[in-house]
Order: sequence, then C-alpha cells, then structure tokens
Amino acid sequence: MTIYPNPATNKLTISYDKLKSTGIQARVVDLSGNILMGQNIIQGFNQSTELDISEIQNGLYILNFIDTNDDNLNISTVKFVISREQGIHLNSRTILFKRLKRIVLFI
Repeated sequence: MTIYPNPATNKLTISYDKLKSTGIQARVVDLSGNILMGQNIIQGFNQSTELDISEIQNGLYILNFIDTNDDNLNISTVKFVISREQGIHLNSRTILFKRLKRIVLFI
C-alpha cells in the first residue's frame, strides 16, 4: 500500500496493487492514540481510496491498516503529516537557513 501526498492537505490517497483480504479498515490516529476517523478499504486489484482529512488539524498522524480476518488482528502503520501552511514541510536545513537569514537581516 502507498499513501500520498505526504504531507497532505485535505485529502489522503491510499493506493494498492493487490488486496485479497476483505476486512481491512484504515484509521487515522493522533499521537495521543485517539481515533479521528476510519474507513473500510475495498478488496481488489489496482484500487485507490481517498480519505477526506479536511476537518483534521495540521500535525503528525498515524494511519493504521487493521485486518480483522481469520480471528487474528494484524495492524500495519504509516506516519503522515497534514500541512496546510506553506513551508511547514521543509527540511530542517531549509528552516535553519531561513532563520539565519532573518537574523542576519536584523543585525
């Protein structure tokens, strides 16, 4: 399974080539463990599902894929970021450079 875009803004797409299991649910969980939303994933080949995350605040989240088939509970986890502000997803070097540039301008 692949999720994109990451960072996401209002929609998160889950795509997969082959899913044989029928009892899979995708859940968005915050870092405190609160389940913010869940959606069933459709069995099949070359499928994709969109999650509407427009009501969830900016931040780091966990996307759990929960498979409840065969009396076993299998959970796969992917981290993702919601960012609606420009530049929040920049790497640490870019952020450091921008801060240093501002300091130099004020001196």
